[in-house]
Amino acid sequence: MRNRISWERAGLTGLACLTLALSGCTLWPKEESVLKPPLVLPQKEIYNLHEVKRGTVTRQVKGTGVFQSSDVVSQHFYSTGKVTGVRAKPGDRVRQGDPLIELEIGLGDIAVKERVRDLAKAKRNLNLAKESRDEELIPIRILEVDIAERLWNDAQSQLEGKTMRAQIDGIIVAMEEVKIGDTVEPAKPYVTIADPQRIELTYTSSGSDNVQEVRAGMRADIVYRDRQLQGTVVQSLANAPSTGQKPQNAGYAKTIYVRLDDAGIRPELNDSAEIQIMLQKKENVVVIPRFALTSVLGRTYVKVLEGERIREADVETGLESATEVEIVKGLEEGQQIIIQ
Repeated sequence: MRNRISWERAGLTGLACLTLALSGCTLWPKEESVLKPPLVLPQKEIYNLHEVKRGTVTRQVKGTGVFQSSDVVSQHFYSTGKVTGVRAKPGDRVRQGDPLIELEIGLGDIAVKERVRDLAKAKRNLNLAKESRDEELIPIRILEVDIAERLWNDAQSQLEGKTMRAQIDGIIVAMEEVKIGDTVEPAKPYVTIADPQRIELTYTSSGSDNVQEVRAGMRADIVYRDRQLQGTVVQSLANAPSTGQKPQNAGYAKTIYVRLDDAGIRPELNDSAEIQIMLQKKENVVVIPRFALTSVLGRTYVKVLEGERIREADVETGLESATEVEIVKGLEEGQQIIIQ
């Protein structure tokens, strides 16, 4: 009896397990399904575009110039000596002949006085000979006076060599700092004088412009103290004189000089003004920014956006300015190009 009941229980248990197995049920936990990543749409690329248009391209020299005198004299001593007097300073207006710097005379002062005495004695002796009417003595006295005058002139020249005097009327624009007791060097420029009546606008090239294309006779637009002025190039790199002095030649090799058309306008020395000289100009041409161009191995091209497609277009360039370039061939108005 008992064995029969045990077999029945075992049969019921087996039946239950079979039912569970057929129904897909299990005692183990179900695996969770893996979630798919969200769909990310690629972001549309944004380009810096420029529409091709017609316009004007100019090549010019443009910058800031300085008004300087065209008549400038640098003065120096011919011999050495100690400074005994300084009679001028930078900015002073001087007249021709005004003393600027004086040097110690020393024994030369005595020599000059001796020459003055000898000339006076020679003239007195000549007068006495004329009064005595000594026909033999008079020619001798005349010769003595001539000799005395020549010696006096030589001594005076030596004396003048110890005093630097202004060679022109003008303004002292530069002066070496010297004081009493200093010893000067021969041939060294100590004073520079400029004539304020002869003013020109000077423009010195920075090396990155087109100043080498400027020629004498070209017109210049000038803005000075909010006034619109006109001028003419009177000296360019092409017609600069050779002075034999390396510093001055080096300055001429990169500087142009412009004279104002209105001679009644007298700018102050060292005042600045804006200057513009037109070299070349083209109107109603296809123009794009220079930085839109790409040049590689002799090939020049731009990137053109056509719908969503980018195409490289070879172009032929013409006149170029600092910021723009003329396109002779390869682009048309209305096209959209990508700015690099």
